[in-house]
Amino acid sequence: MPTSKLIRGRLRTILYRYVAERPQEERLFDTLRPKYVSLKIPGEYQPCNPTLCFDGRGYALVVRSVNYELMESGEARLNGADYDTINYIGSLSANLNVLAMNTLEDAAFRHVSDKSADGFEDLRTFFWKEDLWCLASARCNADDTNTMALLKISGNRVAESYLLESPLGSSREKNWMPFVSDGKLHAIHTMNPLTIVEINERGATVSLRKPLKVPKDLLGSSQLVRWKDGWLCVVHERSRGKRHLYKHRFVYFDPSWEAMLSEPFYWKEYGVEFCCGLAVHDGIVAVGFGVNDSEAIIAQFNEIDIDRLLE
Repeated sequence: MPTSKLIRGRLRTILYRYVAERPQEERLFDTLRPKYVSLKIPGEYQPCNPTLCFDGRGYALVVRSVNYELMESGEARLNGADYDTINYIGSLSANLNVLAMNTLEDAAFRHVSDKSADGFEDLRTFFWKEDLWCLASARCNADDTNTMALLKISGNRVAESYLLESPLGSSREKNWMPFVSDGKLHAIHTMNPLTIVEINERGATVSLRKPLKVPKDLLGSSQLVRWKDGWLCVVHERSRGKRHLYKHRFVYFDPSWEAMLSEPFYWKEYGVEFCCGLAVHDGIVAVGFGVNDSEAIIAQFNEIDIDRLLE
């Protein structure tokens, strides 16, 4: 083989490793230096993927915990007979002091259907009809399925649960992005094309579908919250290489559902970061995200800084 081809091959390898292992996108914890808290939970499971919403004084939050460890290879090392999720419900003060953290009791609804036998994953919280609700992904390990579930929360327990069949006939539904508008519950189902569903206790139906000029691989992360005269949310993109990297973007939707995107970024580190929570209040943008399925972080950014990211 000619030396020139060897050099080109080595250069390609070096460039690939540089791009894959040393991403160029900024880490917001380095550039914006937010105030944050790493949440602790009781028990042996690993905390991850917290969600939150502002209740007028502080934050109502739910923290997922899992019985596996995510390895650097991207594989999971299971601690138990099968994958399981335990959720914790808690509250934070506006300055991120933990006020309460208790197990979210969901056993009564896990076995109502085989579709939710293995728990409720990656909840997104919101207030609707003057109560705290969540959208979750109900898990069935035996069938390898995920079904969206609408959960009403009362105190430390799930008071009502409604399984939502896929409006597109899919056996795996995850990561819908809920929002309440004019008293009705909606969620973004997909980003490209933008597909919005209207949700109630009877199910979910598509209410809007339109193409967007955005990257095709954008996936759901946070809820939508009011921002200016439209909506703000966080989405993510996942790399397809050996090492799993999750890049994020803030997205602003105007009243016509046209999208303005920030440049991609990481929150704290290069790896598996997953955002399930977003709240805006009093000049603060609060986000909840998990790191490598082993840490649950709530961070507060200055609203002005987030606005600049969208310019």
